Amino acid sequence: NVSRIYVIGGPNVISAAVEKAVPNPVRLAGDDRYGTNTAVLQHFAAELNYSTVYVAQGEEFPDALTGAVLAAKHSAPLVLAGQNLPDATKAHLKSNLKLDTKVVGFGGKAAVSDAVLAAILDSKADIAAAETYAQPGTYGPESGVNTVKGDVIISSRDVTLQNTVVEGDLLLASRIGDGDVKLEN
Repeated sequence: NVSRIYVIGGPNVISAAVEKAVPNPVRLAGDDRYGTNTAVLQHFAAELNYSTVYVAQGEEFPDALTGAVLAAKHSAPLVLAGQNLPDATKAHLKSNLKLDTKVVGFGGKAAVSDAVLAAILDSKADIAAAETYAQPGTYGPESGVNTVKGDVIISSRDVTLQNTVVEGDLLLASRIGDGDVKLEN
């Protein structure tokens, strides 16, 4: 009565003989462990809750193994990363993150670097929003009030947003760097 068995990893990890020996197998695999992780995330994307993304380093198993229990409890994705976040993983996350997504790394900075966590957070600047201000300048009316029904992303330094009500989330992206963003009225 088994409707499906997931075989996670390529044939060098779990042989084709094992795959053939189980009923209704579905193999999820990539070129390496990071590709396999992305294949799993893509396959189950509709069932995952992207309000929190958990990150563990992919070379050693303890943080990922214990972190998977917490991720599963919240139906959240568990992302494997090395010194950098793989491009395929970045692309997948970019299409699934929300402005209010939290990112949690398992282990210390030696396990999951600040750069990896920042790369995930930085990709939130590319999420579709009601308004995005990616160039320096002053936005909003001189007088009166502009209401934005949805989320707003400011991803450039030297932006002034004036006389505007945001009926959603406001993200000040790290791309602003040491620049200024002014919210007036």
